[in-house]
Amino acid sequence: MNEPRMVWELLVQKAERRVHDARLALSQSEAQHAQIQASLQRLQAMTEEYRTRHQRVQEGAHSMQETLDHRIFMDQLGRLSAQVEAQAARMQLQCQQARMELQAADQELRKNTKLHEVQLGSWRKQQASREQRGLDEIALRRFTWQEG
Repeated sequence: MNEPRMVWELLVQKAERRVHDARLALSQSEAQHAQIQASLQRLQAMTEEYRTRHQRVQEGAHSMQETLDHRIFMDQLGRLSAQVEAQAARMQLQCQQARMELQAADQELRKNTKLHEVQLGSWRKQQASREQRGLDEIALRRFTWQEG
């Protein structure tokens, strides 16, 4: 056994790739969540602005059509807000799942790294023991040669 086994090294590399992929997925999920939150804030601001503008104008006379248009538009904004809020909740859940996957991948990486280090330490001890036996054998041969 001249070299350590590569199994743990390969498992460490695989775990590193998994951690990298999990970090990438988490950052993408968080970016999407931030975009959805920004959209929701813009939508809420638009709703409030339209409501305020309509209340200012409401002091004057409105036709039935204007009132109906306002109600339809506010209803559409409300449905759109509900859809965006649902999408934000789904993205929040996706972010939580991505964080959990990252934690699991990181834990797997730490475990594999530790096992790789243990395996390397064991291999080094075996190598040192082999070298010492070789040196002992050489010393014993010299001693018997000098005695004989």
